[in-house]
Amino acid sequence: MDNLGRLSVSEVTTLHASFESDVATYRAAGLGGIGVWESKLVRHDLSEVDDVLRAAGLRVTNLVPNGNSVFANALDPEPTDPGERTDALCAKLPALAALHPETVVVVTGNVPGHDSAELRRRCVTELRRVAERAAELGLTVALEPMHPSAGDDFSFVTSLGAAADLVADIGHPALGILFDMWHAGQGPHAVDELTAVLELIVAVHVADVVAPARSWADRKFPGEGTLPIGEFVRVLDGGGFLGSYDVEIFSDDGTFGHRFPDSPWELPEDECVARATALVRRLLSST
Repeated sequence: MDNLGRLSVSEVTTLHASFESDVATYRAAGLGGIGVWESKLVRHDLSEVDDVLRAAGLRVTNLVPNGNSVFANALDPEPTDPGERTDALCAKLPALAALHPETVVVVTGNVPGHDSAELRRRCVTELRRVAERAAELGLTVALEPMHPSAGDDFSFVTSLGAAADLVADIGHPALGILFDMWHAGQGPHAVDELTAVLELIVAVHVADVVAPARSWADRKFPGEGTLPIGEFVRVLDGGGFLGSYDVEIFSDDGTFGHRFPDSPWELPEDECVARATALVRRLLSST
């Protein structure tokens, strides 16, 4: 796979398009990969989905299952017991494995106001179970830390260092870290923090930010904000990262409670994908 083949777009970037439309648009854009959201595969036979993706020349760079958090999160708010949530996720992994994803994305979720040590203890137990089941299926699990502003909604793990500590305590080779540039790349020491955990990075999400962000669903196309995306890519590739760069843009058009007048979700799908990938395409073609 050449460097440009590592370029991927997450289906949430084209939130309102169907899976079939995403495949056609991403293929026409010359992408090598697609970040699949299970929410777009309802009523699809996953073995047939794999055939469609293979025919389009798209590999699944990361897969976001429904119910992929130990504790409830803002996108999946059912307050199910952590053990039950883990059972449900482990039960669906064999079917999802039919798509041969490079990684399966998980987050911890959160229960604001509860004892942080107890939340962490439960996460170690439950995520180890997920990693063990994933390993049996030849899958890799990617734990995604969140920006502190999104912590109450999505995760009590809000830094790369905290994610690395949790992964170390779980101690399973099938579990690594997803580096999301929007969530973990905004701080003044982000490049150093990334360098410190390079060996654990198994997946990457690319997005940009114009501070202050108006919400967690307020992201810019790579190169249209303030993040040092080129430096992140140089650090990752220089440190031996060989995985995919998946562009993931949340930009609220009212879906999550805010309607931003400049939301990329209101653009035509082909224009959205072209703008989403322009910078990353240039960066990968130059290395």
